[in-house]
Amino acid sequence: QDKMIYPILDRMNIKVGQEVFSAPDQFSFFDSDYKPPGQIGSSGLISPEAQLLSVPRWLIGLIRGMMELSQEGMIGTPGSFTFGRVKLLEEGTSEPYSNAVGYLSYQSFTNSTMYIDDLDTLLTNGRLGETNKATLQATYNDIASKFDEEEAKQVIQQLIATTPAFHTMSSVERKNGEKRLPNPTASPAEADYKAIVVFNLFGGLDSFNVLAPKDGKDCSGLYSDYIRERGIAGMLNKTLLSINATGSGQPCTDFGVHKKLSSFQKIYDAGH
Repeated sequence: QDKMIYPILDRMNIKVGQEVFSAPDQFSFFDSDYKPPGQIGSSGLISPEAQLLSVPRWLIGLIRGMMELSQEGMIGTPGSFTFGRVKLLEEGTSEPYSNAVGYLSYQSFTNSTMYIDDLDTLLTNGRLGETNKATLQATYNDIASKFDEEEAKQVIQQLIATTPAFHTMSSVERKNGEKRLPNPTASPAEADYKAIVVFNLFGGLDSFNVLAPKDGKDCSGLYSDYIRERGIAGMLNKTLLSINATGSGQPCTDFGVHKKLSSFQKIYDAGH
């Protein structure tokens, strides 16, 4: 009985990560408070995009899935990309992928050089470089001589799936074959320290519920206009923390900030 079903990609956001339309926050697919190891992290700074330089589980999951896809096809094992039943292996059958619901196929094989060139185009958009392709060619020849060409094809697929060219969109090529030297420790700047302070406010900021005119003194008319426009969303006069705007050039001088923004009131009163 044929048990083949259509392959179902299972929990790819856990196995591969960076699922489209599922970014965790405004920093795209990076943790907003990520501290990379080294000087940046030890200085108390954050660098969300520095997660690109780490090896999180999604990279391991992607490589693992690609390896199994090349070796076994879509067979629904825990480490693969697919889920569900698979086609039962018929007794006495030893054909490759005979128990898979899908597998990688390459029909127009002419020779190993063209095969590697085609995979370079399909999988890395031609970013492998001549040095890497020469290494792949030598590996292909070695595997084909010891086993067979089908085994060599699988190994080449797996090796390409582990290269930087497969996992990035930029050209990756060593210029001179030498190891990159570590960057020297930067000397402290002689100028006074300056910092950029970023408020990471989850959700929206309703600016009309941050600062509003107060009812009383010379702002009564503006407060009436404010309540008329805001309705039940407006801040009650008794909850506002007073801000004296004398000399600010505003239409009136009696304003207030939201009751939970007492730090804003203190900063303003201190003259900042």
